[in-house]
Amino acid sequence: MGADKVSGGFMIRYAVFLLVLLTTLPLAAQTYVVGGTMGVASNATESINPGDHNFDTREFHFGWFMEDDTLLVFRYGQIENAGDYGSVGLDFDYYAFTVDYIFVEKFFTSGVYLGPAYYDGTGYWALPWQETPVEKEESKIGATAGIESFIPLSTRVDLTFQISAHYLPLEEEDQVTVGILGGFSFKF
Repeated sequence: MGADKVSGGFMIRYAVFLLVLLTTLPLAAQTYVVGGTMGVASNATESINPGDHNFDTREFHFGWFMEDDTLLVFRYGQIENAGDYGSVGLDFDYYAFTVDYIFVEKFFTSGVYLGPAYYDGTGYWALPWQETPVEKEESKIGATAGIESFIPLSTRVDLTFQISAHYLPLEEEDQVTVGILGGFSFKF
């Protein structure tokens, strides 16, 4: 029984060592990108709610370089309605997996991305002929795409600018939201 305790403790330490080794080796090669952006967005489609055009948006992203010019990115973000009473009023959390194609320029790096996204919306829905808004929850699978630019501040920190588009196939109407965001990215 004493030998089992020794070998069990050894195995746990060995497993922890391997876990630390496997997570730190890729970090040394700068194969990961982590960052966040904030900005404003607008509904680019004709809406049945005329005031449905102002949104605040923010995004967190974690990416892994599959190749020197290809980045697989998980994005989590929020699109919050900044409109007044009477506009759509749905605030969305979104989760997206995108593939970024990176172009290295002399002083900066640019890229384009595209991928599927899951949108989870809560809030109220107020049609023009309704006196009071109706509570609403809606979750849909849509898509996101964008153009981004990374301006290096150091070898590991970039200033990030992004123009993003989100396609949301909502029940009442499809919505395309276009945003301009800025923030920082860190390479590991």
